[in-house]
Parts: sequence; structure tokens; C-alpha cells
Amino acid sequence: MHLDWSIWIAYGFGFLILYFFMKLVLIPVRLTFKIFFNAGLGGLLIALLDLGGSFLGFYLPINPLSAIIVGFLGVPGLILLIILHYLLIT
Repeated sequence: MHLDWSIWIAYGFGFLILYFFMKLVLIPVRLTFKIFFNAGLGGLLIALLDLGGSFLGFYLPINPLSAIIVGFLGVPGLILLIILHYLLIT
């Protein structure tokens, strides 16, 4: 069986199109997993901070705004809330 160059080029373009299509599909999936991971880690950390902070006299209110900030930003959002808490309280 003999394959022409045109068939090889067609296969190459097909694989190239498939590669870019799969890349387009995987980007939103990665972003979704990253957001869920940040939200879960941030929620766990804000709960641990609330639990541990009660022994040290530190209180960070858990409300929808703080949950959204920590959910989207993750650990940096939690650090931001702690800094804002100290700036606004003291």
C-alpha cells in the first residue's frame, strides 16, 4: 500500500487540529479544578484559623464576602483578610 504525500499532510493537519481542539477543551477544565481547589483549601484554612484563633483571641468573621474572597484567591485571600483585619481593627 502506497500513501501519497497529500495523505500524510492531511493526517498532519488532522492531528494538529485535534491537538488545538483538545487544548481549548482542557483549559476550562484546568481552570475549574484550580478554582475548586483554591476554594476548598481556602475554606479549610479559614475554618482552621477560626478554630485555632479562638484559643489565641483572634477572630476572623466568616461571612459570604470573606468566603468569596478566600474561595477565589485561596491562601493569598486568607492572608489578605488577616492583614485587612489587623489594619481595620488596630
